[in-house]
Amino acid sequence: MRFHQMSPRAAHFARYLPVFAALAFASQALVAQTVASKKVGPQVASNTTEHGDGGWLVKTGKSRLDGSALVDLTMNATPPSRGWTDSVVPRLVLRCVEHALWATVVTGPPNMHPSGADHAMVGYRIDSAARITEQWSQVRSGDAVMAPNPGPFIRKLLTAHTLHFEAPPVNGATPVFDFPLAGLTKVAAQLVTPCPLGATSR
Repeated sequence: MRFHQMSPRAAHFARYLPVFAALAFASQALVAQTVASKKVGPQVASNTTEHGDGGWLVKTGKSRLDGSALVDLTMNATPPSRGWTDSVVPRLVLRCVEHALWATVVTGPPNMHPSGADHAMVGYRIDSAARITEQWSQVRSGDAVMAPNPGPFIRKLLTAHTLHFEAPPVNGATPVFDFPLAGLTKVAAQLVTPCPLGATSR
């Protein structure tokens, strides 16, 4: 069997084949990591803590993007549901994310509202005040709605005892959830200090 001698140029190229392969693998790994981070979105730092106070679940951490405070205040509806599915407990979530306020009501499991609409009409009543009807943003999965002006909305909650919330109707039924608010004043400072009630909403 005859072996052809490799030319000097081919031999020089062959020496660097392992390097090229390593670079290609690293490039593919970097692309995969970038895609994964876009799917997940901003992450909470490892110093995230959770505790309950006054019936509220308080979750705090720091943004990996700018180091600012991340705060979630969550209250479950009581009773868990009325005129609604028993698979998900509706919850009120007040959030500070990178200096922006959010006020969200999780109303049910994903795809409960299959219309795909960006907005939905909701109603709410704070204590014995008059019922208010507003158009709130609706997440694409259909399982939550977000207040258009979270600052003024949260300000009303701070002096109240109960939020009666009327979710978007499903199959002809209009569920109503009750959220107790009495303990909110005990934990509100953790939310409004990094995100004042006049902060920009998203």
